[in-house]
Amino acid sequence: MGPGAIPFTMSGESAAQLAALAAYLAGRHEEIMQAWAGMILSDPEAEVGVTLSLTHLRNIMTEILEDFESRLKAGAEGAGQVDEHSIAHGSHRWQQGYSLKELVREWRYLQVVGLEELERYALDHLDLSPETMIAARRIWLDLCSDGIERSVERFSELQRSEATGVLYDLQQAVEEVRRMEQERAATWHEAAHDLR
Repeated sequence: MGPGAIPFTMSGESAAQLAALAAYLAGRHEEIMQAWAGMILSDPEAEVGVTLSLTHLRNIMTEILEDFESRLKAGAEGAGQVDEHSIAHGSHRWQQGYSLKELVREWRYLQVVGLEELERYALDHLDLSPETMIAARRIWLDLCSDGIERSVERFSELQRSEATGVLYDLQQAVEEVRRMEQERAATWHEAAHDLR
């Protein structure tokens, strides 16, 4: 269990039901991604997301769904697992020119679509034990919270790195201008000396 995760226990029946949910979700990636992309594309405030191809838009998010399925199969131990796809998501969105606000909005929409999918599953499977869906929702929310945190952290690191690079370039340019000014002053000084 990862840092910050709240421990919980579950029965063998719930663990089996979570595994069945994971198998079901593995066959629903296309529908989930369609619903998620639809929310983004219909967002009037979206800027960059609407200019990306559906392939670029979905990039990495499918792997995050697979991470969720792995966590479900792990049951109670799946809560708090750390995966690297969230970090990759932050890097990818930064490279695509996203704003931090857009990056977080993408995660919010994924969170909503995932919860809707879980509710739909629960309504279609009334024989599920209550603890199964409680565990599934907690694992999903844990994954999304971790994802937002790691994605934003990576995005911010890249922004800081870029800002540091720009500052370094400016300092180098200032040094170059200063050096040229000194050379020009020395040239004028020599010319004045020669004229005297």
